[in-house]
Amino acid sequence: MVAPMAGVTNAPFRKMCVKRGAGGAVTEMVSAHTLLERTPRAMKIVSFDPIEKVRSVQLYGTKKGTLKDAAKMLVEEVGATHIDLNFGCPVRKVTRKGGGAAIALKPKLLHSLVRSAVEGASEVPVTVKLRMGLSMERLTHVSAGKAAEDGGALGVVLHARTVDQLYSSPVHWEAIAEMVDALAIPVVGNGDVREPMDATKMMRETGASAIMVGRACLGRPWLIQQIADQLVGKEPKESPNLKGATEAALEHFQGLVHYHGQELTAALEMRKFVPLYFLGFQSARVLAQRLMTARTAHEWFAALDDPSVDWKEAYPPSALRLARMKGEGRQRVSLPDGYLDSLDDAIAPEDHDACEG
Repeated sequence: MVAPMAGVTNAPFRKMCVKRGAGGAVTEMVSAHTLLERTPRAMKIVSFDPIEKVRSVQLYGTKKGTLKDAAKMLVEEVGATHIDLNFGCPVRKVTRKGGGAAIALKPKLLHSLVRSAVEGASEVPVTVKLRMGLSMERLTHVSAGKAAEDGGALGVVLHARTVDQLYSSPVHWEAIAEMVDALAIPVVGNGDVREPMDATKMMRETGASAIMVGRACLGRPWLIQQIADQLVGKEPKESPNLKGATEAALEHFQGLVHYHGQELTAALEMRKFVPLYFLGFQSARVLAQRLMTARTAHEWFAALDDPSVDWKEAYPPSALRLARMKGEGRQRVSLPDGYLDSLDDAIAPEDHDACEG
């Protein structure tokens, strides 16, 4: 599966991943209250390409009634076939108010929210995405996983990092194995699957039922097919040369043009992906610079007409394990005053839109 990523996993990107063998790709997170308000942005997030047979939506909410109604709407109006609840968001302005990953500290609250979503989703499976806990000194993955299971979740996704880590090293796959041992429902492993061999290693070491890939496939959608082949015992194809990487970038750009209906919006959005598609390619530096300033499809094609580019340049091995989009910084976790003194209650915090696990 491809992880939900804010500003990334819109319909055209998910289409690219599904075409390359992803069993499913989860939407960007949508908040329950904006979904029920049917805001244009929320409805855009939950739009799907016809190629997507698995319609997987990541949903966030902190109010039982709102979450239940939103889950019901996703099933009945959007046609969702899977709902993933995001209780792994590490963003400080969210945890500071008791939301996001802070909810996992309160098993009763987590249980009640999961139960409400399950009731709203009816027969559609609900999973829960979690982190290990606030820090290595305050781990909650097992207790939160049990609360999710008791609430009716049919699976749990564990991003094997703590909230204070953000996206920095190291990743703790042993926590995935602990959840596998503690729960009867499937556990999906997430964190630092950067090459095909990592996927089989994670499954072998943890017993995870499936793999969720996130930032590693940014600018590298072919990684999905490589992992899919690796998991069924096939020899993964080599990463494409510069010509193949450029074709994937162009496919992404053209998909965004169709999605947004505007070349400028698509060109501006591609500026965060262009450096990732050409990461490590020595002969693509000028090409990448021109694409970063392009504002129209004409300028994109003009940039590609560059005689100085070595289209046969092989994919650089140095780019395989480099961090993509998120850095290595850590953070100090912020919680509401007195939050740790009342972990046994089920008092819901206020909803917040900015959340990513």
